[in-house]
Amino acid sequence: MTNLETTLEPSSVKTPLLDRKSDRRDFPRYAIPNRFVVQLRVLPATEIIRAQIQDLSRDGVGLLTNVFIAPGESVTFPVGGDWVVADVRHCRPCEEGFVVGGMITDIVYEPESDSAN
Repeated sequence: MTNLETTLEPSSVKTPLLDRKSDRRDFPRYAIPNRFVVQLRVLPATEIIRAQIQDLSRDGVGLLTNVFIAPGESVTFPVGGDWVVADVRHCRPCEEGFVVGGMITDIVYEPESDSAN
């Protein structure tokens, strides 16, 4: 099990957001309680943008940020010891800033450093 799986699997995340019949997604989407805060980077830049994860599925993520991120851009953010990489599919304004929908393209596992050396 990766750090991402253990970080984002509280018991309250077990109910899908939408009725599967009306949703075009391949996998169910789950709301993230209290909007998990992450430090987002638009690749290849290293500037950190504060974002909140609103929902998550096996291959997608919904983020809330105060910065417009153009569709087609790639973003990355750490969750636990893992780095999630996603392609932005849409970005639309909302009362709190911008809702960003991304398709997860990779999860890079960062093994813990071995302090026994």
